[in-house]
Amino acid sequence: MSTVSSLDERTRAHQIYEEQLRAFLEPKHLGKVIAIHPGTGEYVIGETRKAAGMALWERFKDGSIVVFRIGPPTDDDIRMFYRLEAEKQISQHERPQ
Repeated sequence: MSTVSSLDERTRAHQIYEEQLRAFLEPKHLGKVIAIHPGTGEYVIGETRKAAGMALWERFKDGSIVVFRIGPPTDDDIRMFYRLEAEKQISQHERPQ
């Protein structure tokens, strides 16, 4: 299972969540974890990141899986966001001109 997804894949997974899943998942599954395969839009809900990710990985052993908590972002989600943003900034500065 790819634990590192590209920015485009993460963006696509969050877009799928916001546009297609959020309205009906949050009322019933708030606080649980969702794993989304950005290429197909298929998803799995689990109690933990590992459980959701592994369940979806069983169906899609190739490609990336994006995993995050259903509902408002947690402190861990916010830390992850800033870490990914920092990595993106670093990689942009390291590209040869």
